[in-house]
Amino acid sequence: MSENKTENLIYYLCFIAFAFPLLPNFLRNVLMALLVITVIISYFSSKVNKNINVKLIFLGSSLYLTYLLSMFWTDNIDLGLKKLSTGLPLLVFPIIAGLLSKDVINRLRNKIHYLLGIYAISVLLTFIVFFLIFIDHYGYSLVQHFPTVINKDLGPYNIHPIYMSMHGAVSIIISLYLLHKVDFNRWQLLLIILCDILIVCFMLILIKKGPIISMVISSAYLVLALKNRKIVLILSILTAILTSVIIFQPKVNRKFSELLNINNANKTELTSTNIRLIIYDCGKELVPDAGLFGFGVGDTRGKLLDCYESKNHELLKSKYNSHNQFLSIILRSGFLGLFCYLLFLLYLFIRSLFSKSYLVIAILVFYTLVMLSENILEREDGVVYVSFITLILFVLFNYSNVEKITYHGQK
Repeated sequence: MSENKTENLIYYLCFIAFAFPLLPNFLRNVLMALLVITVIISYFSSKVNKNINVKLIFLGSSLYLTYLLSMFWTDNIDLGLKKLSTGLPLLVFPIIAGLLSKDVINRLRNKIHYLLGIYAISVLLTFIVFFLIFIDHYGYSLVQHFPTVINKDLGPYNIHPIYMSMHGAVSIIISLYLLHKVDFNRWQLLLIILCDILIVCFMLILIKKGPIISMVISSAYLVLALKNRKIVLILSILTAILTSVIIFQPKVNRKFSELLNINNANKTELTSTNIRLIIYDCGKELVPDAGLFGFGVGDTRGKLLDCYESKNHELLKSKYNSHNQFLSIILRSGFLGLFCYLLFLLYLFIRSLFSKSYLVIAILVFYTLVMLSENILEREDGVVYVSFITLILFVLFNYSNVEKITYHGQK
C-alpha cells in the first residue's frame, strides 16, 4: 500500500472513530486494531518528514507498563492477563497519537469541527436509539429500568450507564466549544440548544452524579476561559434544568441528597454514596501495604474482597471495584504507577495550558474529576473512549509544527 493510501485510510478511520458511541463492541475493537496497524505502517514506510512524539508515547503508555511490570508479583495470572487485555488502549492510543504523521494531523485539524460534530451527534443518536428500543420493548418506567436495559439487554451495544452519561457530558462540553468557534445561524443555534437539553434529560434519567457534577464544573471552566456571553447563557439554561429536576424529581433528589449527608451516613443503608465510603475505608487500610509497587494487576480485586468480607457482605457479593481510579492505580501498581499517571496528566495539562487548548483542558478536567469516584480506565467501555478522545484531541490542538486550526464558518 502506498504512503498516500495509508494516510488516507488513517484519516477516514479517525473520522469513523469519532462515532465510537454508535459502534458495536466488536467493531470498535477492529477499528482500534486497524488504526494502530495502519499508523505503524505509515510511520515506517514514510521516507521523509517522520513525525514521532516520543514523550507522548512514553508518558502515555507508562501506566500500562507499570501494570505489565506488576505481573511479576501477581499471583492471579489469569485475572491479570484479562486486566491487561482490557487496558490495552492505554498502550495502543499513545502509540497512535505519537506516530500520526504531520500530513494526517493537518488534514484532521482542518476538519476538527466535523470530527467534534460527529462525536456529539453520535452520542445523541445513541441515546435516542437506546430510548426507542427501551420504549418499544420494556415500557415506560424510565428512571428505574432504562439504565439496566442499556447495561445488560442490548447485546453488542451494551454499555454501563456511567460511560453513557460520560459521553453525554463530553458532547455537551464539545457543543459549547463549537458554539463559541463556529458562526451558526439562528435555527442551527436553536437546534443545538434543543439537542443539548435532550442529552441533559437522558443524563438525568441515568442519574449518575459524578458525570453530571463534573460536567457542570468543567463546562464552567470552559465558559470562563472562552469569555463568551452566548455560551454563558446556554450553560445557565442547562444548569437551571439540571437544578430544577434535582430539586423537584424525588428519585433524582434522593440520589443527590446523599452528598449532603456524608458525615451522618448510615453505612448499613447501602446507597451509592455509602458504598463508596465503605470501599474508601478499605482503600485506606490497603494503601500502606500496597507501597511503591502495589499488589499486582491481578491481585487487587482479591485484596478488596478480603476487606469487604470484614466490612459488609453485600459489597463482597457484588464484587465492587475501588470506585476511585487513583486508588485503584495505587493498589495495582503502587505509588510508582500513580506517579507515572499523574506525570502524564500533568504533561497534558501543561502543554494544553501553554497552547490555550481550552477544550482539551475542559475534557481533561472532566475525566479527572470523574476518576475521583469511578474506575473509568478499567472497563473497555471507558478506557477506549477516554484514551482516544483525550489523546487525539491533545495531538490535534497542541502540535506547534503543524498548520493553524481553521473552522468552517469561523467568526
